[in-house]
Amino acid sequence: NRDILHYQIKQNHLGQYYVAENYLFSSVPELIKYHQHNAAGLITRLRHPVTSDGCTSSETSGLSYEEWGLNPSELLFLKELGRGQFGVVYLGKWKETIKVAIKTINEGAMSEDDFMEEAKLMMKLSHPKLVQLYGVCTHHKPLHVVTEFMENGCLLNYLQQRRGKLGRDVLLSMCQDVCEGMEYLERNSFIHRDLVS
Repeated sequence: NRDILHYQIKQNHLGQYYVAENYLFSSVPELIKYHQHNAAGLITRLRHPVTSDGCTSSETSGLSYEEWGLNPSELLFLKELGRGQFGVVYLGKWKETIKVAIKTINEGAMSEDDFMEEAKLMMKLSHPKLVQLYGVCTHHKPLHVVTEFMENGCLLNYLQQRRGKLGRDVLLSMCQDVCEGMEYLERNSFIHRDLVS
């Protein structure tokens, strides 16, 4: 819903700022940056600044739909790759030639506002060590997320299937690649939320 929630920022005896007592920060901007990506003790994460007239900015402000919205007729579903709590992932083609992963989002798995907000943030990210988001389809249900297709699949599965078979240099190179991608996300104030490999 569109209710506006107010949180009181407090300061402890050490000068640290907090809204939820278990999450302490040395400055208010740090606190805000963290809670924009994590609810962590709040009812919801901080989504939009509220203007003096009580309005919030649009989920897509600053980024037109033409920049990240894909036409579903340009997608071809080839085969199912896997299922998860949020939906189904398919191997597909975009514009007849580009191999892509198409993730369908189950209704109720996440709110449309959260979906749009996340997509808008992710469209601003581009790094050779990260899977590239090409765009989203939001004109019909289920919602679709279209990303670069990874030939070897999920890194965690790849490592588990080759346990004991990959040399130290290969593993160190993979670790370096992951670190470069995560450093880029950190530099852009984006939290991965699923770093398990």
